[in-house]
Amino acid sequence: MFDTVKSDLYQLFRSKIFWWTEILLFIYSQTLVFFRTSNDVDMSVMMDGQVKFQMSTGSWTGAEALMKSSFNSNSILFFTLILALLLLGGDLMNKRYKNSLSKGLSRGQFFLSKNVTIALLSLINLVLFYGLVFVESSLLNGIGQVSASFFFSFLLTLLAQLVVTIAVVQLVNLFSYWTHSPIPGLVGFIIFTASLTTPARLLPNNAFFNFINIEFPMAKAADVTTSLFFIVFMIAQAAIFGWIALKIFRKQDL
Repeated sequence: MFDTVKSDLYQLFRSKIFWWTEILLFIYSQTLVFFRTSNDVDMSVMMDGQVKFQMSTGSWTGAEALMKSSFNSNSILFFTLILALLLLGGDLMNKRYKNSLSKGLSRGQFFLSKNVTIALLSLINLVLFYGLVFVESSLLNGIGQVSASFFFSFLLTLLAQLVVTIAVVQLVNLFSYWTHSPIPGLVGFIIFTASLTTPARLLPNNAFFNFINIEFPMAKAADVTTSLFFIVFMIAQAAIFGWIALKIFRKQDL
C-alpha cells in the first residue's frame, strides 16, 4: 500500500496540473499578504458564544497573518480538491485502478492508499499556505506576539482544517466512486460546502450554524471544547462518507 502512495505522489509531482495548482496557491497567499484582502474585518468569539466583527487596520505581522489568513480555509480546501480530483478522477475514468488490483492490492487497500495520499496533499497545502504568509509577513513587519496559547490555537486550527478537508474529500470520493466521474464529486462539494457555510453567514449569532460551519478560522479555536467537538463531528462525517464510498467501490464490477 505504501508503494502505491509513493507511486501516486511521484505521478502527481510529475503532473503539470499539480505544479500549476501549487503556483496558484503561492500567488493566492502572496495576494493576501500584499493586498490584505481579508484583514478589513477582524472576528472574535465572545464569552457568551456570540461572534463579534470589528474593523482592523495596519500591516500584518507574522502572527496576524496566521490568524487573519485562516479565514480563507475554504480556498485552501479548493486547491486540495483539485489535486484529489486529479488523483482519483483519472484512475476511475480510465480504470487505471485495475492495474493496482491485478497486482494483488485489495480494493480496501487501494481505497486507503488514495485517502492517505490526499491527506498528505492536504497537509502539504496547509503547511505551504500558512508557511508562506507567515514568513512573508514576518520579513516585512516582524513576527509579532506569539504566545504558547497562540501556538496551541494555531495547531488546533490546522488540525480542524485538515479534518474538514478529509471529510469533504470523502464526500467527493463517494460521488466519484459511484459515477466513475469527477464532475458529480465537484457538484457535491459545492452543494455540501454551501449548505454548511451559507446559514452561518446569514445568521452569524446562531450557535448551531456556527458549529457546523466548515470554515474554521483561528478565532473559533478560542473555545477549545467546542473546537474538539467540531473535530469529532467532522471525523464522524468523514468516516460515514468514506464507509459508503468503500461499500460502493467494493460492489462495483471491474
